[in-house]
Amino acid sequence: MKYLIVQEWENTEGNHAGMKHMCDMLVSAYADQYKMIAIPPPSQFKISNNAKICKLLEKIHIFKPNVLFKRHYYHIAKSLSKILRQEDEIFLLEYLVPHVPQNILANYIRQHVPMLKIYAMAHLTPSWYKSYCDDYENFIKNSVRDIDVLLTLGSSASSFFSSFEIKSLKIDTGKHYVDSSYYGRTNSAHKSDKPVVISMGNMQRNYSILTDIIKQCHDVDFIICHGKRKLDPEFQKYDNVRAVGFVPEDILRGLMQDSDISLNIMDDTVGSNVITTSMSMGLAIIASDVGSIRDYCTNNNCIFCENTVESFVSAIHAMSKMQGTVLDKMKESSIEISRQLSIEYVHSWFSGLDRL
Repeated sequence: MKYLIVQEWENTEGNHAGMKHMCDMLVSAYADQYKMIAIPPPSQFKISNNAKICKLLEKIHIFKPNVLFKRHYYHIAKSLSKILRQEDEIFLLEYLVPHVPQNILANYIRQHVPMLKIYAMAHLTPSWYKSYCDDYENFIKNSVRDIDVLLTLGSSASSFFSSFEIKSLKIDTGKHYVDSSYYGRTNSAHKSDKPVVISMGNMQRNYSILTDIIKQCHDVDFIICHGKRKLDPEFQKYDNVRAVGFVPEDILRGLMQDSDISLNIMDDTVGSNVITTSMSMGLAIIASDVGSIRDYCTNNNCIFCENTVESFVSAIHAMSKMQGTVLDKMKESSIEISRQLSIEYVHSWFSGLDRL
């Protein structure tokens, strides 16, 4: 049996592009091979709902905000170790995140069921570790001691982890899945005189040049999905810009349905679900040529850009001037690529890891 340990997050609850939904799909399709344990969001582990009490206990060193969260992972590990068999497998699907203590589970299982295979998936980009995680090299080396294989969603992440030359660690590269039964373009797609460019996502996104790009692109309409991020008030000056804050997933899907092009200005990327869902929705892609983007996109469906205003403006102008059939072919190519990222692909990936 493959045990999937997945961390839930409040902002992605019920999301068809998240790890929890992937696990739901695996369990539903292959019930005899997978079991899932979902860990509630960290915010649910509170010693009190009174913020003043929590701050007071933290101040006098009686309580730290994540202590109950860690304790929960410990109890999961203890309960699992009593039922696990050597032929079972553990999949830790939110590994190497500093505030998600899945390493506690890995360590406990390794001690109590030493021959069992432990696979751990890392989602974060190399640039994230370098920018936000203090002493990231030791953090990574210490965290991977108890796992057998580190799973990544892109070749750039695999190269990054390989650079640490950890002899006991094996690394295997896969790709992010997409639920095409939910993210799929319908025949009711909009018809517009001008192409519609949609920009989505927050992780490792670069908004610093977006305003300058919009200033020079009057021949397209923009939908800027900025979530909870505060945008430059200057966006309000442009008639061809629609700024959208945090919205439910079905509304976001509708916005993709109304678009032609997915604009992705990124500092780094591995396994972006914005890219995979955009492709499944039949959008042509314009993206920064960084990280693992070429693992997912090709010249048939994407224009790759340097992170400069000129490069993105040139790409947007090029796509906006394409004749309908040319742009349609790029959209069709996106859909074709996305079909390779089904839940069957994930199952095949996970099932083939015993070769390592």
